[in-house]
Amino acid sequence: MSSKDSSLAWHRAESWPQEPLRVTSGSGAAPSGCAPSDGHSQRRRFWDIPPAPERVGQGAPAGYNGRQPVEGWREGDVTRIRPYQPDDLDGMLGVQNASADAEAGQSGASRSGLASYWGLRDRRRPAGLWVAEEGGQIVAYAGLRPWHSLGWLQAEVVVHPAERGRGVGGALLRHLVRAARRRSTAYLCAITPDAHPDRGTYLEHHGFQPFVRRQHMRLEPVVAPAAADVPGFAVRAAGPADCGALARINNASYPAGERVGRADAAGYQRFIEASGAQVWVAEQVPAGPVVGLCEVRQAEVALNGAPVRTGHIGSLAVLPAYRQRGLGRRLLVRGIELCRENGWPTVELNVDRDNEPALHLYESTGFRAVYAFTVYRLALAAGPLAP
Repeated sequence: MSSKDSSLAWHRAESWPQEPLRVTSGSGAAPSGCAPSDGHSQRRRFWDIPPAPERVGQGAPAGYNGRQPVEGWREGDVTRIRPYQPDDLDGMLGVQNASADAEAGQSGASRSGLASYWGLRDRRRPAGLWVAEEGGQIVAYAGLRPWHSLGWLQAEVVVHPAERGRGVGGALLRHLVRAARRRSTAYLCAITPDAHPDRGTYLEHHGFQPFVRRQHMRLEPVVAPAAADVPGFAVRAAGPADCGALARINNASYPAGERVGRADAAGYQRFIEASGAQVWVAEQVPAGPVVGLCEVRQAEVALNGAPVRTGHIGSLAVLPAYRQRGLGRRLLVRGIELCRENGWPTVELNVDRDNEPALHLYESTGFRAVYAFTVYRLALAAGPLAP
């Protein structure tokens, strides 16, 4: 369903972490950080690994200690960008937790949560993830992840606060842009929290433009309100045979210009398997069709200063011809019930800020605003896939 529709509109939401991650500036005059990350927690590998580490800056003055900025030279020759290695996880975790920003809705992480987010299973080296290393220590990291739209990638960069203002973040962001271009990506997206508008200015300096503004919302405690069954429809768990219908519903739900390709049954099946999502559908009885969906998965957020596993509503969608019948509310309530059954202490979701029907629905079921953020995008390739 369209985000501009008068009935309940669908929304998308990112997986762990539920807040934007940091991208820091490339010079002393630039802001201290900005934040990219939005999209489903798909673990599909669309990219390759660069063949060799990349130096960040060359020709440091004699005696330079690699810590203080030097006029005319942005980064020390001891700092390099290289692909992630299995032993880098603890260093990444230290950078992530040092960069947490509660005001911007950003939290610390657990080791398992960070590993899950980047798909670091069994100590394998993932493609699309790099670290900035100096003196044997990781001072920043960056990665590319699939977004919910085909042909898009999301950029995420995190720089330790003590290393900001030296150009490490800018170097990593440029590295991601080059890597995305090599993969024939149409758009690269990034997110910045509205609590730090200078970070949006920084993204614009690198060619990104504001695309959509969203609100992160939370339900706590997890109490599902009453929702009557809708006559002529049943809500049930989705199965493999439903993937084609789920793809069609999602294709019909994206606003114009937000998808540069079409989801298909095989792609949706891969997403479910990779993300561990549980999907419930609304189906017309007795013989179909499937007309709506609610996708729920585990996430991780900070509660009382500690990372906690929680529930996340990733997508809620109803086909246009079947809206304004109560199906969206019924699916949402089933998703909340599922989170409660899993013992998750909160339910998280994101929604476009101009989507008044959806905002009203979520507020009426107990969700409250936590923080606002803006999705930026950088056009990398023109052609038939670009809107």
